[in-house]
Amino acid sequence: MVEDPMAAKSMSANIHSVIQHKPQLLMDNGADLTRTLIQHYGVEGLIGCTEETTTGANLL
Repeated sequence: MVEDPMAAKSMSANIHSVIQHKPQLLMDNGADLTRTLIQHYGVEGLIGCTEETTTGANLL
């Protein structure tokens, strides 16, 4: 989790920027990218994703 509000805002902007490219495959660490995609954009066009951490997998 990002503690600094400015860093969190920047991270969120970067995640949304990546999703704008309509990725078909995701390799995630912490589930932030995957969770944002599912909650805000839907999974149309997504072939698959992987999550590196147990914590991230539990969030999904």
